[in-house]
Order: sequence, then C-alpha cells, then structure tokens
Amino acid sequence: MAVALPPEITDSIIEQIYLSASPPSASFPTLRACSLVCRAWLPASRHHLPSKLSLSPLNFRLFVRHVETPENTLFAYLRELQVSSPLNPVHLRTLVDLLGRFSVLAVLKLTQSPIAFEFPPVQCLTSLELRHVRFDTFDRFTQMLRCLPNLRRLCVAQVVWASNSGEIFEALPLPVAEGPPIELELFEFDLWPADEGFGSQRYFLSWLKAESGWPRASKLVVRIQAGTDDLSNYLERLGAHLIELNVRDVNDRTLLVELRHNTALRRLRLCPAPTSYAWRSTHHYLMYTLPNFFSQSSLLSPHLAVLTLDLPDITPDDLRDLPQDAMDRLAALVATWSSPFPRLRRIEFNIRCRRHVEDEYGLAAGHHRPGSGEIGEDGLKMCEVERDFRTHVLDPLVTASGRFDIDMVIALADVPGSLA
Repeated sequence: MAVALPPEITDSIIEQIYLSASPPSASFPTLRACSLVCRAWLPASRHHLPSKLSLSPLNFRLFVRHVETPENTLFAYLRELQVSSPLNPVHLRTLVDLLGRFSVLAVLKLTQSPIAFEFPPVQCLTSLELRHVRFDTFDRFTQMLRCLPNLRRLCVAQVVWASNSGEIFEALPLPVAEGPPIELELFEFDLWPADEGFGSQRYFLSWLKAESGWPRASKLVVRIQAGTDDLSNYLERLGAHLIELNVRDVNDRTLLVELRHNTALRRLRLCPAPTSYAWRSTHHYLMYTLPNFFSQSSLLSPHLAVLTLDLPDITPDDLRDLPQDAMDRLAALVATWSSPFPRLRRIEFNIRCRRHVEDEYGLAAGHHRPGSGEIGEDGLKMCEVERDFRTHVLDPLVTASGRFDIDMVIALADVPGSLA
C-alpha cells in the first residue's frame, strides 16, 4: 500500500536537491523531472527553475493558450519576460494586458516593438529594457514609466518616438514631463545627436533637462554617439546623486566629460568603441586615449575609489609588442594620482578571453578565474591572456608607478552588457 508523504517533507526534499547541487544549475534536470510527478510537487520544483521566458511570433499563440489553463504556473513564478523578436500590434497589446496578472514579474525586455497604446499599472516590475522600440509619441513613453511605480532599472537603446518617419519634429512642441523625478538605481541609454531617430532624439534630450518627471539615477551606463555637452549637463544635474558611471564606446572625442560636480562618484568604468577592437587600436588606446583622459584630472571626481578599464580584444603578440613609451606614460600618470584621487584604492583591467566561458559544468578546460589562488605545476593557474597581461602590463605598471597601495587586478569578461 502506497503511503503519501506530507507535503512539508516532499517540499524539504525537493529544496535539498537544489541546495546540495554544485553549481545550483546542475539540479535543474532533476527539478524538471520532479515538476512532472504530480501537481503537489509542482510548486516546490518550479520555485528554483529558471524563471525566464522568451516570446516570439512562433510561440506566442502557445503561450496565450497555456496561461489560460489550470496547469499554468507562469503568473506565480515568472520573473523575467523577453520579447525577442517583433510581435504584431494585436499580440503585443494582448501581452501587455496580461502583465498585471504576473505576481513576481521583475524584468521586462521589449525588442523591436511598436507601442501605440497605454500601458497598464504593473506593481512588481523593477527592471525595464527597451531596444529598437518605437513609440507613437514621447508622452506614451512617460505614461509607461508612471505605470511602473517600483521601477529601479531602465534601459533605453535605439528607441524612436515618432508616429511615422515623415513627421516634421521641428513643428511639434516638446513634451512636458509631470511629477517628481523618477528615482532609478540604474539608467542605461544611448546618447545620439538631436537629429537622430527622425529628429525624435531631441525629445529624449529635453526629458533629461525637464523641470519635473526627469530620470535621476545613482548608477549610469551611457553609450556615447554624439558630443559630450549633453552628457556633461546631465551629469552636472545629477551631482552628488551619482555614485557609479560606465561610459561605453569611448574614443578620443568622447572623453571630455566633466565629473567634478559628481562629488559622490565612487566607481568609473571606461569601455572603448567596438570598432577599435584591433591590435593597432590596442596600442593607441593605451598610449594616447587613456593617458589623455587621466591627464585631465581636474575634470574628475576626487572621491573616485574604483576604476575599471575595459581593453579591446588583445592577443599575446599584441602585449609583447606594446611600445615601452606607452607603459612609461601610463606609469607616470598612475604615480601622480595620490593627489587628484586620494581615495583611489583599486584599478581593474577588464580584458577579454573568447574561450573563457562557463556553463553548468564549470569553466572550459584550461581556464581559471582570476585571483582564484589555484596552484598548478607552473605556479598559479590562469588563462593565457591573463598570464601575458600580468607579465607585460600589470606587473611592470605596478613596479614603474610605485603605487603598491593601489590594488591592481585583472578581470576576465566579455564586452559589458546591458543592465540585465
């Protein structure tokens, strides 16, 4: 005779499956199997499974049919929803109308979506990512934000505010934002010239300058495709509210950004433009771009504590051929940073290793996490790119600058992504 275990015991056993796995993702196949045993096991099994869903025209009808069935658990457990390819306006409107029924949905990503309707209130949403989205008006965009009272992370990339490409924006009044500033933990956006997006970019720039309803963020990720005046004005407005800044697509023209008004800025990250991922630009970036930027110490915040420098794709040959005068110039600058940056305690060199990937089974063979302390036959275990960078750049820079009080470290990562 079969004996039914109390649900408290089965829930505890299922929880231990997740807690005892290393890495936790190794438990996913077992949890998926448990979720199919019976309805009583479903909630506990579903709780730790990946709670992301990507929608496209291919699976949207199936999604709509599923959420109306008794077996649907998406409303209770889905935490991230992404529209990965364009939905037609009717399907998109159907999806938006369903958003209020998700109880823990925290992240929404919309890609290549036309929005010409009002957004419903969604209390649980904390992160919104808009890429290649087209609004019929800028007011539609601000209305969406007002319906997300708990929004803390916002990404706006390649967004157009226009009803059609032939509209003459010079004849249209700029929208007036309402309400108090929108308080954000993280704000990511592209800074394009005012005439981009059929001229609608001037709406966005006007919003950054608005007297009310403007976005006030403590962490900023900016991809610069225009001059720096608009960014400098926005940074000045943020003032002491800004504590972390990530500037993407850095080149010689976009480094004239003033940060002296951001007296609370603690972390600064600089990433070169993708077009500079070549060995010639590696030399130029180290020899000219970075030294020129940091020679303007009067433009930077004296409270800077952590500096992260993303470097272009580099190979061992690039590092071995690095001109000595590039290292001398960088070392000389770092040596003098005690005066303009008295609180600087860490410099992170974020270099790329294309084969440094990790899945549910761990890192690829022959690759190791920087600073892991793993010891092998030849000393510390590390990727070849990390070993060469340490030998040809990091160790000589520390020695030449004499700044042993600054923790200079290496991070292995891909090109920095979005807020998600």
